[in-house]
Amino acid sequence: MAGVDSSNHSTLSCWHDRLCCLLDKRNGETRVEASEIELEYERRWKAMSPAEKVSRSAAMFAWTRQQMARRIQRAQPSLSDEAVKWHVALQLYEREPEVVKLIQEQLSNVSS
Repeated sequence: MAGVDSSNHSTLSCWHDRLCCLLDKRNGETRVEASEIELEYERRWKAMSPAEKVSRSAAMFAWTRQQMARRIQRAQPSLSDEAVKWHVALQLYEREPEVVKLIQEQLSNVSS
């Protein structure tokens, strides 16, 4: 990841994976208390430069796309890499009708 120390990225990923909140029900209300892990994650996030935050967010988005692609490939192993890419896009933008139409056009041009 350009601009971000990879050891810092690994540490932040670890903190992110452990991020949790403690729920405490009192007087019929749910109160969310930040855990020590969440507070540390927030402290580290605030300490990042804007460029580091953008880089971190881009890396998380890429990871999400990769996970979606793996799930699609497992469900439909005969799809080509190009078709998988467009199916991922379809899932990401499923609430945008105009974008869905464009993606479906691209999918119709791709051979599985």
